[in-house]
Amino acid sequence: MKKVSRKSPRLRLDANSYLELHRQVLERDGWRCQFCGSMQNLQVHHPKFRSHSAATKNRT
Repeated sequence: MKKVSRKSPRLRLDANSYLELHRQVLERDGWRCQFCGSMQNLQVHHPKFRSHSAATKNRT
């Protein structure tokens, strides 16, 4: 039988902590999109669902 791994709980930040993290990520990336280099309409989030990532799937 295949073991099902549990997802780690989502990290919840208060509004001020989220805004600070958001700013830090944008600064880290030079205020540019990591995919296309655009500096407009920037978002800070996972571009893919973590559950769809092959790296997180259990390969036993």
